[in-house]
Amino acid sequence: FLHGFPGINAKNEDLAEAIAKAIGTDVYLIHYEGLGKSYGKFSFIKAILDSVQFTQELLNSTRYKKINLIGHSWGGLVTMNLKQILPKGIGKVVLLSPLTHVPNKEASQLILKHINDKYPELAKNWDFDQLADEFKEIEEKYNPLKLTDKLRSVSSEISVIQASNDKKV
Repeated sequence: FLHGFPGINAKNEDLAEAIAKAIGTDVYLIHYEGLGKSYGKFSFIKAILDSVQFTQELLNSTRYKKINLIGHSWGGLVTMNLKQILPKGIGKVVLLSPLTHVPNKEASQLILKHINDKYPELAKNWDFDQLADEFKEIEEKYNPLKLTDKLRSVSSEISVIQASNDKKV
């Protein structure tokens, strides 16, 4: 389960636990470095790369032949990239209101400022200029809209659930 941004503390733990109970399987909730319950300095790019590394390690463990993914918001963008980078190791994909539009620098700065104003304790270690600049690289290398054609050609199930409000997800 790949959560959204900014990944407030225990958000999504209840959902991950409910999924595990409902389907009787392991569920991993990745906490990106610097978000949620994880310490360190957050980076959008590092979150993608760390998620690829973690998923590859699970696949290399020989415990799992395929991994099903659920991605919410920012985690949806990460999930789509995981499916494209590790197509043979990823099974079913569920995208919950996935981030499909990469904001420009000015818009990303406004989003980051809003999050900082609302959750100052969460954003205390953020480098706002660096995070805003990362959206250019995401646009070029990890853009979900550019992945849609590639993902259509992959033979597995991809479900998208789009809510009008994050609270409904």
